[in-house]
Amino acid sequence: MDTKSDFINRVVQEANRIEEDCAYNSTGHFIAAKRWKITDYLLNCPAALLTGLAAFFAFTDTTILIFNSKTIAGILTVIATLLNIAIILLNAGQKSSN
Repeated sequence: MDTKSDFINRVVQEANRIEEDCAYNSTGHFIAAKRWKITDYLLNCPAALLTGLAAFFAFTDTTILIFNSKTIAGILTVIATLLNIAIILLNAGQKSSN
């Protein structure tokens, strides 16, 4: 009779340990997802803003300092492209949702 109750006690203890481990793991995943979501916003917002500015400068004819609007549009496009490459490679939006 003791072995049966000992077995049940050990199973209950192991179940409690697994439950506690799952609680810690879920908290860690939640924090990691929050970090990836912030990274996603930090990359996507500037990329969208730079793309809009590049489009604006591509269709205007102005000069800022020593650069004409086409040069500014080209520089902004290159920077926005590099940000988009980082967004694609990091895949932060997908990592935050999983």
